[in-house]
Amino acid sequence: MTLTKVNQAELDVIKGYFSNLCTDLTLYSELFTSKETVDVLNEFNSLVFSRVQKAYIEKLCLSIACLLDPAETGKNKNLSLARIIEQCDCHELRDKEEQLKNLYTSTGIKKWRQKLLAHNDLSTLMGRKPLEIKFEYEDIENILELIQEIFDYISDPRVHTDIKVVLPYDKNGRAFVRKLQASLDYDA
Repeated sequence: MTLTKVNQAELDVIKGYFSNLCTDLTLYSELFTSKETVDVLNEFNSLVFSRVQKAYIEKLCLSIACLLDPAETGKNKNLSLARIIEQCDCHELRDKEEQLKNLYTSTGIKKWRQKLLAHNDLSTLMGRKPLEIKFEYEDIENILELIQEIFDYISDPRVHTDIKVVLPYDKNGRAFVRKLQASLDYDA
């Protein structure tokens, strides 16, 4: 295993990107995975918050897709997990990468990104080619946990980091929902 060959500047940038993705997942979880919080959001403004939820899902999936891009596309280099793993030249990481790619593909996120999120595929949009998407919040969480395992292995194989981000109590999703609920209660 040659983890010392990893370009640390590139690793730091991709870890920062991943950290932002984990923050987005935490906020999504706090806002949209509990019936109680979704009820408050919908009572406040169902049109706005259903679109915010959709945008969050799309952003999470696009961010995951960018991390799972190949190391190079044509002549362009991509700052992706594949690039970092290539630098490591480590069999264990290639196995984890393969497991990650299989999960990513099985959820349909990869095709969704290619057909609708990154391009307006005519056949798909016109309904001539069905798009099978079958993922839940837990699938996104599992993908991020596998990515975190890869980063942990590269940084220090003895460390296991959680993907959940602890946000300031007064600035997290639950605080936001409490403020919306207070506003609704005040107006009532």
